Amino acid sequence: MSFVRLANPLSFNAATTMVAALNGQGIYAFMGNEHLAQMNPAYHFALGGFPIYVAEADLQAARAYLEVIDRRATERKTIEQTADDEERDAEPDCPVCGGESHPRTNWLLTILTNFAVTLTGFPVPSKRRQCVDCGHVWRPGGREPFTPEELGYDPDGPVEGDFVDSLKSTLSRIRSIGYEHMQDKQETRHEP
Repeated sequence: MSFVRLANPLSFNAATTMVAALNGQGIYAFMGNEHLAQMNPAYHFALGGFPIYVAEADLQAARAYLEVIDRRATERKTIEQTADDEERDAEPDCPVCGGESHPRTNWLLTILTNFAVTLTGFPVPSKRRQCVDCGHVWRPGGREPFTPEELGYDPDGPVEGDFVDSLKSTLSRIRSIGYEHMQDKQETRHEP
């Protein structure tokens, strides 16, 4: 059986993911230079990447599968880019002139915030926005909470169903841990 080079990704993570995906589809694939890269991750620059080899009989099936993966990744990027565009469009407009807004940067507050994060580890967010056109600064209102219809259940209602039964049985098992042994010790203990 002869093997041919299918691809040559530069990233070790991309190469291992590609090999795992091909092997998961029943197409035997392996990565060249894998052990060298595990010894020293910088070797892949000198070696020109990580060649992925498949059997010559499986070459067309492997290429077709990788094309499907690339097409799905492109579709996902398009969907994510559309979501980013929608989020950008959802940014609040200026309440005075209706112009485009951007987050306002106060350098003194930024320096103090970085200092506070360094000391405490807690970020201090700023939600003020500034209009690009007229310079008006404001703090937008909060978002509306999700409705029970959007969630698909009533978050304030009682919890019902199999979840409650499994939770009760799990809690009873947790509570009984260690008590069986204590009862055995109390029964075997003799008073003088």
